[in-house]
Amino acid sequence: MLDHIALEVADLARAARFYDALMHPLGGRRIVDSPDGIGYGRDRPEIWIMPRRANGEAPSGGPGGARDAGRSGHGGAHGDAGARARHGHVAIAAAGRRAVDAAHRAGIAAGGRDGGAPAPREFGPPNYYSGYLVDPDGAWLELVSGSQ
Repeated sequence: MLDHIALEVADLARAARFYDALMHPLGGRRIVDSPDGIGYGRDRPEIWIMPRRANGEAPSGGPGGARDAGRSGHGGAHGDAGARARHGHVAIAAAGRRAVDAAHRAGIAAGGRDGGAPAPREFGPPNYYSGYLVDPDGAWLELVSGSQ
């Protein structure tokens, strides 16, 4: 049902270093690379990082840009990442527990914060295993294996 997720970032280069490191152990890579945004995925861009503009608007041509303001929920300022309320998380599929562990370590080494060490979780299917990270802009990410 979802086509992609777009996350606004304060510093595109800093966020790219984090997501480059995070995506490698998950089998993801940069698919689109432009000053207006970077798209990551395995075969197509599914997670975008986009620079937050001074006025809070995303680039006009990209996902969540001015043409989408008021419709998609992407346009508009969100304030400082540290002051933002937590509004859920993005779960990224991993091919097994080792990939979850490696991506969690890589994300922390690249400037992310530990949001919950990788471990089996009581919710979800019996093989559910995940770890949580907070990216440099405050977005919560779950690295997950065994969700199906």
